[in-house]
Parts: sequence; C-alpha cells; structure tokens
Amino acid sequence: SARRDGGLSRRDLLMVSAASAFASLGHPVAAKAQAADGPEEEVRHSLDGEWKFRTDPYNLGEGEEWFAPERRLEDWDEIAVPGVWDVINDYSDYAGIAWYRTEFTTRPEWAGKRVRLVFEGVYNDAKVWLNGRVLGGNDMGYFSFHFDLQTLAPSGGLNQLTVMVDNRFR
Repeated sequence: SARRDGGLSRRDLLMVSAASAFASLGHPVAAKAQAADGPEEEVRHSLDGEWKFRTDPYNLGEGEEWFAPERRLEDWDEIAVPGVWDVINDYSDYAGIAWYRTEFTTRPEWAGKRVRLVFEGVYNDAKVWLNGRVLGGNDMGYFSFHFDLQTLAPSGGLNQLTVMVDNRFR
C-alpha cells in the first residue's frame, strides 16, 4: 500500500500485449501479452530493486531538468523500490518533493505490442518522465494510474524512468 512518506511503496506494472489486447509496465513492472487470436498470457517484468533517489527541498528539480537523460546522478542516493523514504534515518523527517530514477530495457519481443507503465499507488502526488519526456502525473495518492508506452519506449532499447513524488497532502 502507498504510504504517507511519498515512497514508491506499491508495485507498478509493465504489461505488454498484442494489438487486440493490452499490457502494462510498471515500477516493479509487470507485462501482459496477448496474441490477437490466442489466449491471454501475462508476462511480468519487474522494476523492483535499487533506484536512484534525491530529495528536492527547494523545488529545483523541474527547473534544472533532473528528468533529463543526460543528467548526472553522482550526488543521488540509492533506495530500494518498492519502498518508502521515511524508513531511512536520513529522510525520516523529510516531507516534500523527492525524485526516483531507474533504467530498463524493452524486450524485442514486445515490438508491435501495447505496453503500459502502471503504478498501483504513489503517495501523494507524482509526475512521471520517460527518456526525458513527461508522460503525465497523478494527484490521487492511493489510486493506481498508468501510461501507454507503445510508441514511447523503443523496442530493445534502454529507457530512463524518472518519477517526482510530493508526499505533502494538500
């Protein structure tokens, strides 16, 4: 479940499916594939693991384009995802904006299939970029949300996923 600390605490899904079906990708990522004339088969691709992480107490990240693919990350920490920052001593009292970033490679067999990035919940507000391009956001905290990546994530290519989280409830 999502937590008040703004962490990516629920699983996101990456799903892949054939033209008549759909799929989703996510933060641990799950993929779902279905042939147009065959039975549905779910494929999961997890993004669980160590992500880059940085707090943004002065709200500089968007203006300085922390989502840009060429952005250097030497001054970013690492954090386990799924997870929340309030369980880490250095961040246990922090409320505000923080950034998460990871990379994943799309599989060639996903070519021509629908791929969605699915977040089961990010508390409270989130804004998401893929390869430096904003996908959109969500301000519904505990509710799931997704983005269609079919034309945005090149088949067999390396992709950079960046999520800005604001855990302050308004």
